[in-house]
Amino acid sequence: MAIDFPNSPTLNQIYTVGSRSWIWDGSTWNIYANVPNRYIQDAPPSSPQSGDQWFESDTGRLFVYYDSAWVEIGNATDIAGALQPGQVTALSAVTSLTTDDVFPVVDNPSSATAANKITYGNLVTAMSASLAPGLVLVKTQAVGSGVSSVTVTNAFSSTYDNYLITLVGGTISADGDINIKLGASATGYYAFLNYGDYASNTPLGAARNNQTQFNWVGGGAAGQPAHVHVQVFGPNIAAYTKFLNGTYQSGGGYGTVQGEHRVATAYTDFTLTPGAGTLTGGTIRVYGYRNS
Repeated sequence: MAIDFPNSPTLNQIYTVGSRSWIWDGSTWNIYANVPNRYIQDAPPSSPQSGDQWFESDTGRLFVYYDSAWVEIGNATDIAGALQPGQVTALSAVTSLTTDDVFPVVDNPSSATAANKITYGNLVTAMSASLAPGLVLVKTQAVGSGVSSVTVTNAFSSTYDNYLITLVGGTISADGDINIKLGASATGYYAFLNYGDYASNTPLGAARNNQTQFNWVGGGAAGQPAHVHVQVFGPNIAAYTKFLNGTYQSGGGYGTVQGEHRVATAYTDFTLTPGAGTLTGGTIRVYGYRNS
């Protein structure tokens, strides 16, 4: 189609029709090429124009300026590419995060709103919701020296319905088992133990009827490492709590226990107590079974 150029143009005047431009050199209209700027530097260029390219020299990444943002070329789906260069700095210096810490993904982080910010708290919540069922570390507690019991507080909550409790390391001063009590409840514990001794292949059994604590969830041999391993189902709800797969030991005797606490009360704490002697060192860990 015919181009209707302006009458009486000024020197270096640019005239654009569609995607093409011309420049007036004083006597004729010449094709004008719109060449994007190219930058090689560490920091984002200032005052960029659409189509400009930036090679980030300290990382080797290439960006194009599009729709008012630097977009990484060839890595658009990478989370690093989703964050604007220069908006997150010194990540290696971050030593702790709270649920309100903001990952700034807007030009001005101070103007972040619920609609355009990501916080550490809601990021973890979203990630947790997408993960497959499994164990999540809830609480870690060190055992003291020469203690006759260890109470672990705030171990159970509505976040998880079922738990795994372990104790590894440290020593037990005498041959004996390790027992567990929920909260301050000292009644209503029922258990059955299948066990044997390494010196004999005869299977044995033992029972507990309405005791003051749940027996046989761990143990050890005098002067050797102590251990606990037991699954606890439903301690956080007002119903009977189930104990499964407790791993008993007392010297050379080994076995497995299961049973329940027949008191319909919800608990947050528990106490581990050796049946004989004391505990020194080691770490108690509480894991929650992810609900979904």
